[in-house]
Amino acid sequence: MHILDLAHLAERVRQVELMKKKKEKYRNEQKLKSKSFTQKEKVAYVTMESSEDSLISKQRSIWLNLRRVLHMDLI
Repeated sequence: MHILDLAHLAERVRQVELMKKKKEKYRNEQKLKSKSFTQKEKVAYVTMESSEDSLISKQRSIWLNLRRVLHMDLI
């Protein structure tokens, strides 16, 4: 390709940079589409029991375990 002047060169550089940005955007979109979901959903289950104290104790235990798990993920 023959470049006639600096204005033509500058325009060609802009075109190439724009093409590179579009290509990078396309690659990123393809990566996101092909990426499997790696985060696991954390669910806490609470069972109903007849004793209110037992239920509160179990809820507290589940809450503490959930906080511990979430804290470990942040580290």
